[in-house]
Amino acid sequence: MVHMRPFAMIIFGLAGVAFAVAQDPGDLLKKYGPPDVERYRVNSDIAVTVAYGAGRTPCELLVQRRPSSILRSGTTTNPISSTVVDNLLSDLVPESTRHGTPKIMDERMGCAAQYTADYDNVRITRQTNECTSGSDEKVISVAVEWKTAQCTGD
Repeated sequence: MVHMRPFAMIIFGLAGVAFAVAQDPGDLLKKYGPPDVERYRVNSDIAVTVAYGAGRTPCELLVQRRPSSILRSGTTTNPISSTVVDNLLSDLVPESTRHGTPKIMDERMGCAAQYTADYDNVRITRQTNECTSGSDEKVISVAVEWKTAQCTGD
């Protein structure tokens, strides 16, 4: 039992070092400033990722299934309900904030489809899987790009 004490001290000491090395958000903020990209959990399996421009102006949004890892975040095969996406877009980019008449582009190749509504100040691109049958769960992702000076650098 006497020999276990030094071993336990080493293990706890190493665990303490591991915790001391980890960075909390406050430390990262002090070292590197505010993040230029953040991910928000809409619900248990849908995320909105926001990329910021000058003055932390939201410049890009990506709505997709929440990946289980940022290192292995390949394309998901589980589509999102079109109704859920429409409600999210109404909240994130209300119709009243989209200026001008949109130019519409609809591209299809097999099951994959991409629908783009290009307004004067924002572009919304929806990628879908049109081969899902019997439901409105077709949306793979939605990308929103603002065309403001804070975002384009103009």
